[in-house]
Amino acid sequence: MFSKLAVADYVSLLAILVVSATIFLLIFGTGDMWNTLESALGIAPRIVPARTIQTTHNTTYLWHKDDYIAPNVESAGSLFFSLNNRTLVFPAADRSAFLFTLEAVDVISGQTRWQTDIASPRMIRIYEGKFVVLSTEWQGQAPAKPYRQLPYCSFRKQHYSISTYDINTGQNEWRYGYGGMNIPDMTFENQRMVLAGSDDHGQSRLLISVEMNTGFIIDQQCTVDGNLLPGLPKFSQGVQGAAFAPASMAAQETEGCSGDNRYCFVTEGNRLHILNGGAKEFLGTIDFEGTPLTSNYIDILVLNKVGVIHLDDSDQLFAFRLP
Repeated sequence: MFSKLAVADYVSLLAILVVSATIFLLIFGTGDMWNTLESALGIAPRIVPARTIQTTHNTTYLWHKDDYIAPNVESAGSLFFSLNNRTLVFPAADRSAFLFTLEAVDVISGQTRWQTDIASPRMIRIYEGKFVVLSTEWQGQAPAKPYRQLPYCSFRKQHYSISTYDINTGQNEWRYGYGGMNIPDMTFENQRMVLAGSDDHGQSRLLISVEMNTGFIIDQQCTVDGNLLPGLPKFSQGVQGAAFAPASMAAQETEGCSGDNRYCFVTEGNRLHILNGGAKEFLGTIDFEGTPLTSNYIDILVLNKVGVIHLDDSDQLFAFRLP
């Protein structure tokens, strides 16, 4: 039997251990734990600290956003969607709350036009005036069209969810889950969307036909012939500007600086050079303060001579008027 003094001593020791462990994690382990949690939730980990602008030459700084973080989402080969060359839409995440949003901002001012919460996104498409967001978060089984009997498929334990949003307002139109869908892809035709699932290493396959305006299942087929998705027309990317992948100074002749007579972007230390893509003439520069730039961590979209630059490693957006 422990005495009251012994119990108090044990409580004090336990409190000291808890405080010590907390301090140790804050000093040494918090960053790794935070990045691990972010990665698990689909948020791109911040690799380097945020950068600032030091100087610019022949370019005009417009705006930047430090807390608009692009998650790990495959969105038609680009992180950005340009609706009318004045509105930029992109997926973002709030690190502090682990919430995902779809953001629409004015390209010139950076002011938010609309913002809507979305489930943890894994893919984004545009079709017939809608953003189509695919997520692993379950949204409840989609209903079938009235009086439609759907066949049972043995591999319905797998699933993805789909949400659609109005392209001009960001308003959510519908959101449902589709049991059996385990292939993160979709095709579109005549106001319908076709989703897919597979089982037995692809030997059997599920095809789900969805009505775009309601999310209701129009038809569902279980096949055993291993056929892939039918050859329907692919999605519209919705990117009206030109997407660029910068090259390093050493690789400018072979990476990103050939075959395009508009712009070429080259990194050198903390400097981003802006070149004429055809003649390779220097048009301007942007000097960043902080960690040197890495060409593989930069995405650029040019809209009417406005360059929107996403620095993947520091998770920042910058916009400049280009020469």
